[in-house]
Amino acid sequence: MTESPLISAHAAMAAGLNALSAAVGPGAADAELLSALTLCEGITRRVDRLAVGVIADLDRRGAFLERGYRSPTAAVADLLGGDRCEARRRVCAAGPVCGRGGLAGQV
Repeated sequence: MTESPLISAHAAMAAGLNALSAAVGPGAADAELLSALTLCEGITRRVDRLAVGVIADLDRRGAFLERGYRSPTAAVADLLGGDRCEARRRVCAAGPVCGRGGLAGQV
C-alpha cells in the first residue's frame, strides 16, 4: 500500500524541522543562527501562501458551507483554533485567489 502524498509531506516536513531545530542548538554560531532566522521567515511565507491557496480552494468548492459554517472566516477560525481577526486576514488574502463566477456559471 502506498503512502498518501499528504502523509509523505508531513513526514518530510517534520524531519526537516527536526533537523533545523538541531542545527540551531546551543553550539550554533551567530552566522548559522542568522541564516536559520532568514530560512524560518522564508518557510513561514511559503506556508502562509500555501494555506491561502488551500483556503481559496475550500471556499470555491463550498466545503465550509457543506460543513455548516456560515462564513469562511468562521470556518478558518474554528478549524485552526485561532483568532477571528487572523482568520479574516487569511480569508481576505484568499479572496483574489478564488475564481469569481459569472452569470452563466463560468469562473
